[in-house]
Amino acid sequence: MIKQSQSHRGWTISAEEEKKRYQTLTAREKQILSLIAKGLINKEVSERLGLSPRTIEVHRQKGLHKLGVQTVSELVRLLSHIEENALS
Repeated sequence: MIKQSQSHRGWTISAEEEKKRYQTLTAREKQILSLIAKGLINKEVSERLGLSPRTIEVHRQKGLHKLGVQTVSELVRLLSHIEENALS
C-alpha cells in the first residue's frame, strides 16, 4: 500500500505494488503513457498513433488513475523505477 516516506517527504509504494499496478494497464494505456512520459503532449501522441485527442485523454486519465499518479513527473518517476527494478 501507499505509505508516507519520512526521509523523502513524498509518497512511496513497494516495487511489488508498482509492478502490480503497471500490469493492470491495457496495451494501449502503456503505449500512450510511455509517449507522455517521453515528453509528448496529447496532440502529438494523437497524431503519432492516428487516434483522436479525446481518445488519448481518456486512455491517459485511466492509466494515471490505475497507477495512482496525478502528474507527468510522477508518471516518469514511477515508470523509471519500474524499469530499474526490471533490470535488477
